[in-house]
Amino acid sequence: MSTTATTARSVTKTVRIDRPVADVFAFLADAANWTRQVPARVVPNGTGSEFMITFFQPPAFTDTFFDEQTALVDTELATLKQVLESGA
Repeated sequence: MSTTATTARSVTKTVRIDRPVADVFAFLADAANWTRQVPARVVPNGTGSEFMITFFQPPAFTDTFFDEQTALVDTELATLKQVLESGA
C-alpha cells in the first residue's frame, strides 16, 4: 500500500455576474436552481459578484474526457450569468 499523498487534477471556472453577492448566493442556495453538488464560491467584486466552481478529475476519467466535461460548464456559466442579470 502506498503512503504517498496524491492530488487530483482540478479546473476552476469563474464568471462575473452583475448582481450583488446576496442575490447570487440566494439563487444558488435554492436546489431547484443548482442541482449539482460541487465546490463553489460567490465573492463580491465591486457592485457585482464572482462565481467560482472547481471540478476535480476522478481517477477513472481520462484527461480528454475531463477536459470535454469541464468545457461544457462554460455554457452553463453563461446561462447562469444571463438568468441572474436579466432578473428572470
